[in-house]
Amino acid sequence: MYQSVKVSAISIKPIKWDKASNADKLEAFCVEAAKDTPQLILATEGVLEGYVVMDVIEGKATPEAMLDIAEPIDGTYIHRFQRLARQLKTCLCFGFAERCGNSVYNSAVFIDSNGEICGTIIKHNSPKAHIHRGTSIVSARRFVRSIPPSDAPGS
Repeated sequence: MYQSVKVSAISIKPIKWDKASNADKLEAFCVEAAKDTPQLILATEGVLEGYVVMDVIEGKATPEAMLDIAEPIDGTYIHRFQRLARQLKTCLCFGFAERCGNSVYNSAVFIDSNGEICGTIIKHNSPKAHIHRGTSIVSARRFVRSIPPSDAPGS
């Protein structure tokens, strides 16, 4: 009835506001984790930008700065990890600040072993996460597409 899925979990303390360095570190850890041939490599929330939302909420950074560092779902860094998933022949899932227009979402993306984005989910329990000055960090839930059971890890 149930199938086991081999997962490698990566716990990285990203550097706030340093998306390039964090992406390099995440990629290196994924390459290392792939040596154990997991079906899924899972990383932490906010791993790309360093979970900077609290800096904005606490007034240490502007909403515009967060909007600037946030990554669109079709952005360069997401494409980079789509290529990596194909190269490693494994699924990847990690959290990042997702830019959608003038809004930023605390999202996670699931990329299958073919490098296709199967879905995203947006964390929706952040009551303090509404920022002023035309930029919003909103609370919602969205799926790009659901994963058919035949494509899910372990099937």
